Amino acid sequence: MRISFLIICFGILFKSPASGRPNSADSISKEKVSVNFFVVSKPKKLFDPGTFFNIARAKRNQVLHGRKFICIVVSSTEQMVSKMEATLRKKNAVINSLWFDSHGHYSKGYSLFEIGRDEFSHKNINDSGNKKMLAALTSYCTTSTKIGIGSCYGGATYSRPNSNLFNHSRMNGDSLMIGLANVFYGATVYACESWVMTKPGLFKEKFAMAGYPMRRKFRDVVFDPVWDRLGKWNSYNSGSGQFQAVNCVIFTKHGEIKIRFNDYQSLEKVKKQIEKNKKRLKENLLRA
Repeated sequence: MRISFLIICFGILFKSPASGRPNSADSISKEKVSVNFFVVSKPKKLFDPGTFFNIARAKRNQVLHGRKFICIVVSSTEQMVSKMEATLRKKNAVINSLWFDSHGHYSKGYSLFEIGRDEFSHKNINDSGNKKMLAALTSYCTTSTKIGIGSCYGGATYSRPNSNLFNHSRMNGDSLMIGLANVFYGATVYACESWVMTKPGLFKEKFAMAGYPMRRKFRDVVFDPVWDRLGKWNSYNSGSGQFQAVNCVIFTKHGEIKIRFNDYQSLEKVKKQIEKNKKRLKENLLRA
């Protein structure tokens, strides 16, 4: 009996340090993974080249970097939350970046973004129903989480001028950003004052979302404040309460939201192009 007890004690004393505790693989599996989400609204029209182009690029990037990057195409906020939660639970992950890829609608006279059929603006971002839907994801966020409103004019702080079609209207992009940041408390929200483009190099840390559309209607004088703010972005964090201008938003190859090291309008060719196009602005180019 005493001999058996001594053998057990001897075994415990000289047991391998690695035994009796999780191995490195077990430890890693219990750590939280940071995932970047690229959320695209299901196209409402058959001809929507910008959206289809973004879906194709994002899906390709997911194939290459699927451990940290997920692209989901959704028809509603409810569907988005369901898909994201399933992925986050499966990966034991937190949200690093969340990008809402959406169209903006200048004709409405206010900043907005869409998640499928659901529209969010300063008019409804504080509604209890909308807060409840989006807040389902807050438990997966940290103070490092970054959220991007990927629609044109999503962060517009100016007013749309009077025109032959529209009355003067404040865009209220800042109110939309603040409302969204209050839902995802502690996360930083980014949105653009001007157009968000679909140029090549989206996941290569380039100015792929800066620039302007080529169609004639965008040279109507009603777009004058939009031309002034090409490549201009804003950020807001509810924790710090700081609303500030930032350089153009870019993506890493893993789909993480970053800020470009230089200002888009610091480029001489950009300044010249803005000046040239502003001189060509005319009335009544935009039709109802």
